[in-house]
Amino acid sequence: MIDKKEKDRWLSADFVAKKIGVSSMTIKRNCNTYNDFILFKQEEKNKYYIFRECVSVLKYINNLRSKENLQHKDILQRLNREGYKKYLSIDITDGTQQEFTQTTEQILLTADQVRGIIAEELAKMEQDQVNKRDEELMYLIREIQDIKKLILEEKQTRLEISSSKEEQKNIEFSEVKKESWWRRIWIR
Repeated sequence: MIDKKEKDRWLSADFVAKKIGVSSMTIKRNCNTYNDFILFKQEEKNKYYIFRECVSVLKYINNLRSKENLQHKDILQRLNREGYKKYLSIDITDGTQQEFTQTTEQILLTADQVRGIIAEELAKMEQDQVNKRDEELMYLIREIQDIKKLILEEKQTRLEISSSKEEQKNIEFSEVKKESWWRRIWIR
């Protein structure tokens, strides 16, 4: 509630509405819409109190709306151009505490998200390392198998060559044996 000292400075929305000639809902709507130019207090649910100096702003807004039929954007430009005072309503205790709580919640949420992202990335990196190691092992196994095949093929080729040489010697020796002994002597 407003005490007696402040009663002279603050006027009820109903009183201002009667003075200007509009409904109290229009006054309340204008207070909320143009709150940069109108200093007001809202008590309880629908009890609005307007600062005495702001009544002229409400009259001017009503004039722009009804007689000149201007829209919200145009009215704001006009108010700025005419040099009407802008008011800042600051509720330090509630606003600061609420912002601090929201910031803390956001920081905690962000920290949890960061931990989750880091855990996912670490798991992904670990899996990538395991996959890379497996691929390298498979490559080495294939290389070893290829080398073994080459060694076996080379051994087989050597055996075939040595067996063919042996066979050739045997054939030559058998041919030499087939010849008569006196021919063998004379040919040499």
